[in-house]
Amino acid sequence: MEQFHFKGFSPNPQTRMKANRLYSRLLEEAPSGATISGVLEWDGELYQCSIEIGSRIYPIAVSTNHRNAGIALDKAELTLSRKLAKFGVSFTPSEQGRASARVAAVTS
Repeated sequence: MEQFHFKGFSPNPQTRMKANRLYSRLLEEAPSGATISGVLEWDGELYQCSIEIGSRIYPIAVSTNHRNAGIALDKAELTLSRKLAKFGVSFTPSEQGRASARVAAVTS
């Protein structure tokens, strides 16, 4: 069963693994009983990455986009990290996620 959902395209193995690794990390960090949904969608121009954590403790939703699917995921990971920090939750983005998100900020 796929953890992350992909719409409008078939991801390459690297993108699929990256998305599902992020999903697994979120499951580890989320409070018990939380629900997590992740969608990476190609709209014909950009990849839209949407992630929601359904929890009474810290409900969070993020949405990012980029021309590159991997960078859209990295930007979502960085945004989640920042939002979770506001709730006192330490969720450190992967080194690759931090670097890609910085590059995306410059190139977007």
